[in-house]
Amino acid sequence: MKPATTLPILLLLTLLLFAPAHAQVPSILNYQGRVTVGGTNLTTNAAQFKFAFVNGAGTEVYWRNDGSTAAGEPSSAVSVAVAQGLYSTLLGDTTLPNMAALPSAVFTKPNVNLRVWFSPGGGAPFVQLGPDQRLGASGYALRAAAVDTPGDNNATNGVFAVVGGGQDNAASTNYSTVSGGSQNSSSADYATVGGGLQNAASGVSATTGGGYNNNALAEGATVAGGRNNDATAPTATVAGGDNNIAGGESSAVVGGSDNNAVGSQSFIGTGNNNDAFGSYAVIVSGKNNTNGGPFGFIGSGYRNTNTGAYGFVGSGEANIVDADHAAITGGRLNTAAGSQAFIGGGGGNIIDSGAAFSVVSGGQSNAVGLSSSNAFVGGGSFNFVEAGTDVTIAGGSFNKARGVGATVPGGAYNDAFGDDTFAAGVQSKATNTGSFVWGGTLGVDTTSTNDYSFTVRAPGGVRFITTTATDSLEITNTGGVNGVALAPGGTAWQTLSDSNAKTAVKAVDARAVLAKIKELDVTEWEYKHDPKRRYFGPMAQDFHEAFGLGSDDKTINTLDADGVLFLSVKGLVEELKERDEVIEELKTKLESFEQRLNSLPPAP
Repeated sequence: MKPATTLPILLLLTLLLFAPAHAQVPSILNYQGRVTVGGTNLTTNAAQFKFAFVNGAGTEVYWRNDGSTAAGEPSSAVSVAVAQGLYSTLLGDTTLPNMAALPSAVFTKPNVNLRVWFSPGGGAPFVQLGPDQRLGASGYALRAAAVDTPGDNNATNGVFAVVGGGQDNAASTNYSTVSGGSQNSSSADYATVGGGLQNAASGVSATTGGGYNNNALAEGATVAGGRNNDATAPTATVAGGDNNIAGGESSAVVGGSDNNAVGSQSFIGTGNNNDAFGSYAVIVSGKNNTNGGPFGFIGSGYRNTNTGAYGFVGSGEANIVDADHAAITGGRLNTAAGSQAFIGGGGGNIIDSGAAFSVVSGGQSNAVGLSSSNAFVGGGSFNFVEAGTDVTIAGGSFNKARGVGATVPGGAYNDAFGDDTFAAGVQSKATNTGSFVWGGTLGVDTTSTNDYSFTVRAPGGVRFITTTATDSLEITNTGGVNGVALAPGGTAWQTLSDSNAKTAVKAVDARAVLAKIKELDVTEWEYKHDPKRRYFGPMAQDFHEAFGLGSDDKTINTLDADGVLFLSVKGLVEELKERDEVIEELKTKLESFEQRLNSLPPAP
């Protein structure tokens, strides 16, 4: 049997020579040949072929069908059907088993030859066919898909790799692109560098737009421009600026400015020295802000920090959110460490770590302590909710509160220390459950004495007004409106008795009132709710029946009682006067009688 021989019939480039765009050019060569065995055309479906591109001397290998560039025969073969001695295959068609891609860089060589090994199959050894076949111009047309445009030291080494121009640029993988600039590198499939200096795109489908020393290092990463920026996570983006890093696991974004760093799915818009390393964390702008909480937000400002999930800092300086769902809208040196705590602004305000659902609206140096919840400080300064639930300090200064429902509405140096206590004014100390204390003197404590008590210190007097009239109820003159008053230093109520406030005035028979007093039962008794204390007085029903005074027969108005007593005294005075007149008359008669007796002669 004569050795097999092959003749080159046609070496075709599957190329649309009229196509205007490089991306339309496939890197596949259509090779056809003929095989004869002993002078007879071979026909079989099991023929095996191996292919390589070598230099003219055959000493340098540019490509082999097994993907290697080592010297010698390829390690794997391609099955090709042979009919009437003719066969055809697509060199570089990776859809064929054991066929490696054909880099266009092969055709940067001045002399490329095709070497073929053949076996008829069935375990027969491979025979190197000869001679090697030199490629014509059609093979070099593959360089239309990987063009080195004019420049200095530019290089491509990949299928459809492109360097558009510039100097010292390299597109070293398939479909990679460097448009221009200098010392730029596109070293991953589909990676792109637009231009600039010393930029790199080393992730698959990564993009560096331009600028200086920017690096898109992960799949789908983008650095649009600027300098010294790195996009190190898949699909991460740095829009520009200087020394910014978009890292983490994926999808981080830095808008610009300098020295910003973001983590997974996080965002920094602008500013400098900001760090958003929590997942889905956001810093819009500002300087030296740190957001490490998942889904956290910092709007702007300086040296603000969030470490809580869903934490929020609007702006301001050196504010700290250190709990989940907590928020600080602004101000300076505020700390919200309680879960779902809120600080509106101000300076130096603190909600401690145990104070969940608590609020400080603003002010200065206000605090909510560890053992508090649902606490509220409206503003003011140096106010402190020590402990408790639903505790309120509305404002003022140096006020303190603890206990369930304790309240200080304002003032200074007030303490509401107990459940449902209320302290207001100055130096009020509501220390008993349910006590109400109002203090009106600085330098003197006003303190509750027992539970559910009402204590007021009012050195300027007290007024209780029971009308909607606009005139004031003066402390020194109770006329004008209805009500009662305590004068400064007074120990008794002043009540309205101005003649100008009265009408339907008529005389009363004082002696008749006195007569009714004589008939009125006045007894000793005690209240059912207070059996320890004894009282003297009439029953309201008897009083109402006797005098017809009062709005009902269950109470006795003190003004009514005073009036009855006044009339009783007046009636008593009238009776005593009348009695005195009778006594004087009798005394005169007695004196006259005595004179007459004395004028009589002595008895015989």
